[in-house]
Amino acid sequence: MTRGLASMPRREPLTYKPSAALLRSFRDVKMKDGNPVLSEDQLAGALVVLQANAEHGHGAVLSDDVGLGKSREIAAVALEWIATGQAKKILVTTKSSPNVSDLMNEFATVASGRPIMSADGKPTAEPGTFPAEMIDATAFSTSSTRRTKTPWEPFPFGGKGPIVLFIDSHNLAAYSKAILDWRPDALLGDEAHTFKNAEAAMGEAWKQIHAQ
Repeated sequence: MTRGLASMPRREPLTYKPSAALLRSFRDVKMKDGNPVLSEDQLAGALVVLQANAEHGHGAVLSDDVGLGKSREIAAVALEWIATGQAKKILVTTKSSPNVSDLMNEFATVASGRPIMSADGKPTAEPGTFPAEMIDATAFSTSSTRRTKTPWEPFPFGGKGPIVLFIDSHNLAAYSKAILDWRPDALLGDEAHTFKNAEAAMGEAWKQIHAQ
């Protein structure tokens, strides 16, 4: 059985001190069933990334097994960056369009305990809250055939923040210029193995955005 990060040995002790916003999610925010939205292992996973960024100026790879909650871990990282002002414009990439909706739900849930969508994909009566506007980049396509038409450049929301912009990897190349013009402060990659082919269009787009 795969162990969580909290029980795994590390080269460095976790010394990052989370903000009140992240501690509130861990200690106080509950799901409808009464369970916390963040487990100890998920909080530890988020702290690994936050510490690597704060102390060494680089990111980290979360490689927990399937089903252990990596989506909530990156949501916790984004929540901390927004709450502390470390980033105002965060780009989140994921594998496919359905994953974008799933991630938006997880981000709202980590902040409030409530998803923004119900299981059938309809808005909930009481939407969850996140301390930044969450936007699906592909909502700004000029055509329903997103992958073959030129998207709006630049994005109409300009430099406003805080904003978390979500995009699936299949659309990343088509939107790369608009994203580069937007100049995100931080990049979070869900299902980042989709970019393993660095020579493919999506891999090249990932490299350009990461290098910025």
